[in-house]
Amino acid sequence: MTSRKLYSGLIFFISLTLSGCGNNHSATKVPETTTEEDTLSVANPITDITLVADATLDFSIPTDTCIDNSGLDINYQIEVTNNVGFTLVNDIQLSGSATEMGVVNVTVVCSTTTESLTDEFTITVIDFEVDPTVTAVAPTLAYVDDIVSLTATAKDNNLFGSIVSYSWVETSDLGITLTNSDMAVASFTAPDTVAQSKAIFSITVTDNDGATAKETVEIDLISTLAPTVSLSFPLAFGVYNQDSIDIFGNVEPLVGDGVASVIINVDDVDHTATVSNNIWRVEDVMLSEQANIKMLVTSTNGFINYKEHILNNDTFYSSSIDNSVSDIAVNDETDEIYVQLNGGFINPIQFIQFNLTSAKNSTLIVNQADNYAYRTHTPTSIALDSESNTLFVSYPSAVSKIDLTTGYETVLSDSTNGTGTAPLYISDLSYDLGSQALYVTDLTNKTINSIDVDTGDRSELRNSITDVLSINVNSTNGDFYYSQGRTTASQSILIEYDNTAVSLNPIYDIAAGNEGGPISDIAINEDGEELFFVDGKGSLIKLDLADNSTTEVITGLFLMEDIIDETSSIIGLHYHAVRNVLIAVGKDIDGITNKLLIIDPKSGDYAKVATGE
Repeated sequence: MTSRKLYSGLIFFISLTLSGCGNNHSATKVPETTTEEDTLSVANPITDITLVADATLDFSIPTDTCIDNSGLDINYQIEVTNNVGFTLVNDIQLSGSATEMGVVNVTVVCSTTTESLTDEFTITVIDFEVDPTVTAVAPTLAYVDDIVSLTATAKDNNLFGSIVSYSWVETSDLGITLTNSDMAVASFTAPDTVAQSKAIFSITVTDNDGATAKETVEIDLISTLAPTVSLSFPLAFGVYNQDSIDIFGNVEPLVGDGVASVIINVDDVDHTATVSNNIWRVEDVMLSEQANIKMLVTSTNGFINYKEHILNNDTFYSSSIDNSVSDIAVNDETDEIYVQLNGGFINPIQFIQFNLTSAKNSTLIVNQADNYAYRTHTPTSIALDSESNTLFVSYPSAVSKIDLTTGYETVLSDSTNGTGTAPLYISDLSYDLGSQALYVTDLTNKTINSIDVDTGDRSELRNSITDVLSINVNSTNGDFYYSQGRTTASQSILIEYDNTAVSLNPIYDIAAGNEGGPISDIAINEDGEELFFVDGKGSLIKLDLADNSTTEVITGLFLMEDIIDETSSIIGLHYHAVRNVLIAVGKDIDGITNKLLIIDPKSGDYAKVATGE
């Protein structure tokens, strides 16, 4: 700081004496000059100020900066040069925040009526001078050929600083080529690896002062040699019959490898799964309404794979099953479910389409020609050829096929299409993908026939079968199974037929009045080792084909009704060979509500995913 005198009052007294005349010389008298004694001075010089950029300045001139010995009043005033954004208030205050860095030269003027002097000081605004910060975000894993993004979010914490450069570098020595490695967002294509590997990347950012910050991310690379893992049950939605349910799914190691472990994390709690026949299972897990289920599988060769699912419990499909149910068909590869409603009540005949993966649902739009003969007829059953994406539909006296790609329905087999005995009351359909044959039961003709799916020709396989009702085919050996009995007062019989017309094997025979009743549908597991059906009490039954023993899986699941005509509501069953679950639809035991269920056939746990009346 520096003090300077600006001015002083000077009084000059000048006398001039002039000589008279003659030879007298004029004489000059030096005038006396007196200086008034200075009374104003800087008593407390203001010290220089250093201010960090984000600090607020609130400076007022101290009242004791200057003093006057004669007691005159002192006035103060601020003069500023090279201001950096501060505000001058009433000429005696500086306030506010700096808008830039720099040095402010401040002059404080002290004045009385006779004198004025200054006190000079500086305000130096400095930046924080701290290092920048950076965070890096990347997925935790990447599959072969995935385009993976690496995102850096950097901040220069200096008020007037900026990030001037980014540098991404791969540090895991996998030879990965980065795109836009000098930008905030870089990317790479995930490579395949012959051993389980992590791709490691570092990001370095530099600010305008040359300061740097660094962060690292790690990504597990999922090799083509990794095992696969999936969740079969529970689904991403549904209302479950238990608070604690079994969770299970599929795991498949590469040939020559094995499964070392499957860890299931549910809401941040780890569970070690048991693995049998490439199916993993964790028993009795409590599920929250929005459970987060993570699966981590490790092979014996060290390869890993990972999947994650969010469960939204207590939610249904939006489409309702509002009618009498006639049958169900499922595409195991696409998770598409078709439920046939037969128009027994006031609602029209329609197919409701559900998807287990996407949870999308809608009414299937079917296009029929103007002269379509069975427009007002009631369907009795449906079956699916997943390879050709064809849905077969039976009416009492005909079979049609719907091209699910276009929605067009055409007649396949009836009295004028195809050869063989004309159908009278087709009660059930079953399509065998292995033999590409369509099997039908004809209640009135008391026969089982196969239908050529190209020509519609009918071939009789069995005849004189009283009350033949439902049929299914064992794709593993070509045998088929059919049921007899159509009322709750009749005898329930299941027959195994070896497709040679030689061996007929009754595998289930319950006398009327005990557990009799119509077995309206039959499901077979993927290995052809077990049958599932609903008995006369409405309970779900598992039948072991090795010894024909039965086990009650769920008691009182559906209402059992007589099959009187094509408008009667029946129970539809399907064994989903990919998920290893049963899909069932029918009328609840309340006699009013329909329900679509996804069932664990081992534990009996199930999810209700759709309902209606």
